Amino acid sequence: MASYQSRQSIRLLTERGSAMIELSLRNAYTVLDKIALNPTAPCQDLYADLQKISAATPYFRSIYIADSQTQRIFCSSAHALGQIDSPIQTLISDGAMQASGIAWHKNSLVSNREALVIYRKLDNGRVLIGVLDSQYYKDILQLVMGLRVKTITLKVGNLQLVNQGNDFVLTPLTEAKNDSTLVSLDQLPVKVTAEHNHFQLRKYIETNLPLAFLLGMIFLAWSSRWIWLRLGEKNNFRQQVIESIAQQQFIPYYQPVIGQQNTISGVEILARWQHPTLGVLNPAVFIQQAEAQNVLTQIMLSLIQQAENDLTNKPIPAQSRVGLNMTAQQLTEQPMLNAIFAFNAKLKYLDYQLVIELTEEGLVSDPDLANKIIQEMGQSGIMVAIDDFGIGHSSLASLSRFPFHYLKIDKSFIDHIVSREKDQIIVANMVDMARQLNLNVVAEGVESKDQADYLAILGIDYLQGFYFSKPLPIAELAQFKFNPVNSAQFPYFH
Repeated sequence: MASYQSRQSIRLLTERGSAMIELSLRNAYTVLDKIALNPTAPCQDLYADLQKISAATPYFRSIYIADSQTQRIFCSSAHALGQIDSPIQTLISDGAMQASGIAWHKNSLVSNREALVIYRKLDNGRVLIGVLDSQYYKDILQLVMGLRVKTITLKVGNLQLVNQGNDFVLTPLTEAKNDSTLVSLDQLPVKVTAEHNHFQLRKYIETNLPLAFLLGMIFLAWSSRWIWLRLGEKNNFRQQVIESIAQQQFIPYYQPVIGQQNTISGVEILARWQHPTLGVLNPAVFIQQAEAQNVLTQIMLSLIQQAENDLTNKPIPAQSRVGLNMTAQQLTEQPMLNAIFAFNAKLKYLDYQLVIELTEEGLVSDPDLANKIIQEMGQSGIMVAIDDFGIGHSSLASLSRFPFHYLKIDKSFIDHIVSREKDQIIVANMVDMARQLNLNVVAEGVESKDQADYLAILGIDYLQGFYFSKPLPIAELAQFKFNPVNSAQFPYFH
């Protein structure tokens, strides 16, 4: 009976993970469907829109436009001024192109990393191609795996993404074993299979079934949020958000940033939805939908108001930095800007420093306006950080164009900083460049002592990540104290 229940829970986990993948793919196709192209418009007239759409859409790497007659890709959101001339087969290897399609692909156009490529053939003879980041799908598969799944695959076309050691790799398609759980996505040529880990399955049943059940339920609760959003109508979602804002269900969490002498030197404000039935929801669940429904600013205004109240009691040391993420669109919204400047005035009174964190992709749609607003912020004492540095479209150009104060190195460069020489060289050069530009450097996603020690040796100014602390509600933040014993030391502060 226990074995049957455990197998059923694996199937349920696999189905929930598959539903999350299906939701993302349908959303991706929806993005392509929203792009209207003039049949004769040149790339320079389309480039800005492509960059804006690509930057604003989660898990999108880039968008391309091809001509179905010439079979050439001529425009890209990821290339300078959009100009590109490459065979369409570089991204789409289908012999006879259908009206739409999806496939795994790995080549130079997508940074020599595996990616999911979707396309939509338009009546005007052009082909829209979206390149989706594989890391998003790896994370979902990793969540499904746990300890009871030996092998998990995401099958698309004649290739499959399969776990191998601590990573996932692309391999030729193989048949699922008889005892595997297989889930096919509705009307999409995509399948997810999970091969059971019999040893761990038996071990969990015999010695630790209650814990296995608890871990499974945690994941089910998390993934159920995606299903809930998927089944809810857009108007219903918007109404729920508006009601939740009024009830202050969207609350600020604070992730400590560690600096000089291993003490807290600031926090980053992160949104959480304290849903009455689904529990505390991560931003990945609701941010995209909130932005699409034009309620993200309302959520942010509520968070700022609550953060003002939270910080009035001074739960962090004087002169700490308070980081807040903003989107490019919010830079142009006067109510949001008014709230930011008022928040800054309150933080100044409390002897705190406001730092606005902006992703570089979000600045490309109207760089002149963005530059003007960033300068106005600087004149008011607000510092600005370039967030997720190194993974956008034009990192160096953004550093040259905009008056940033901080550079936040993306987690993807930190994950293997101890063992991967290329990442070590890249990060060292980022730090050196930042020094020459008089920028402070923050490393995101620090998850181990070895990473923290190595980054300290490089002279990183500030570290942030789960090694030091997860994001905390205000009550826990007030009690937070990082234990410096056996932790990284910082010899290079200035």
